[in-house]
Amino acid sequence: FPCSRWLSKSEDDKEIVRELACAQGDLKGYTTQYKITVITADKPGAETSADVLLVLTGSDRRSDEIGLSNSGKHFKPGQTDTFFETIPILGTITAASVRLGNAGRNWLLEQMRVTDVRSGLTQYFVARKPVTTELMTMSAAEETVGKAAATRALELVAYELSVYTSDVSGAGTDANVYIKLFGENGDTGDRELHTSSTHKNKFERNQTDVFALEALDLGALKKLVVWHDNKGLGAAWHLGYI
Repeated sequence: FPCSRWLSKSEDDKEIVRELACAQGDLKGYTTQYKITVITADKPGAETSADVLLVLTGSDRRSDEIGLSNSGKHFKPGQTDTFFETIPILGTITAASVRLGNAGRNWLLEQMRVTDVRSGLTQYFVARKPVTTELMTMSAAEETVGKAAATRALELVAYELSVYTSDVSGAGTDANVYIKLFGENGDTGDRELHTSSTHKNKFERNQTDVFALEALDLGALKKLVVWHDNKGLGAAWHLGYI
């Protein structure tokens, strides 16, 4: 959440409250493991000897093409095959697109399940037609998307906030700082950033302070609001980012 502005009654626009949007590009380096389970229809001729190529679409981004290797033992009638793939975090999975990677018998896929191993949440996809070399997109069953959101909303999550005070003259503050995080499942309410795990004297110039915050799972983070109470001799604060 980039800022690079003053929270000050005497600097910049003289505001001590800032609303910061989540810079989604900064999340590209973060990965999670997905468990991909495919069930081939239990019918004669349902199998394929081809490799399967898969693209997952999430609420935050889309994956690159994922190869599910046949290896001569997968995708047989009535068989359940499981693959594990570590890829960038996608957010809530909303669609799965599949195709065969090379010529072969069309594949009668019955169902696909995609589980975020980190959160344990599973999305279900039902194939309505055979899989060919042409890309076929399946949408997540609506009831599973709703159930996943409801489940996440009940989970307690520990968030770690790294707060960087800018390297400019007078950037540090002695005021009490507060924050409110917003995500797809709600918000944290007003929280004080009270105890830094990295520095006893927090919010000093060119310093990163780390805080622990526990809340119900917010889902994908959207924005935050940060402010201070303007108390103390040096209340003005130049926040770099959170």
